[in-house]
Amino acid sequence: MSDWVLTEEEFRKLTVEKDPEAWTRLVKKFLPYIMTIAISIVYRDFHYAEDVSQLVFLELFKSLHTLKKLSGFKAFLARITVRIACKFKKRIERTKEPPPLSMQHSEGGLEAEEPEEWGRLRSCIERLPPRQREAINLFYFAELSYEETAEAMKTSPNNVLQLLFKSRKRLKGLM
Repeated sequence: MSDWVLTEEEFRKLTVEKDPEAWTRLVKKFLPYIMTIAISIVYRDFHYAEDVSQLVFLELFKSLHTLKKLSGFKAFLARITVRIACKFKKRIERTKEPPPLSMQHSEGGLEAEEPEEWGRLRSCIERLPPRQREAINLFYFAELSYEETAEAMKTSPNNVLQLLFKSRKRLKGLM
């Protein structure tokens, strides 16, 4: 079984039987993937990413039955994660300042500082039109293929290529 595909049996246990053990296995299997996407969006803050992860699994619990193709699970999960992380980030921005970058958690411990270029890049990505921003987040941060990004965005792979080209061109101008 591929890491990103649910089998018919797993899907049945999750959606029909609501098997708690199946949900526990799903969380353990996909938590690192969700955390990677979330951390890249919510100020590289581990605690915010944990909050986003909880919201993602709650949304997944509510909407997994709507998944049409089991092979598209990775794109489905990435789309939910990006959407929730972006909403979470906007809510943070409305309520308070982001956490100091010198105190953020990373896999190897606390990070010293975020490189200035990374901060500028994230700021410029936030200024892109929504579809271009979504393509950048899914392709580069969620590490989806062109086809998976297209599936998550409900468009064609050629459109994803165009969106990424336009995004990179616009980012060069903004940087």
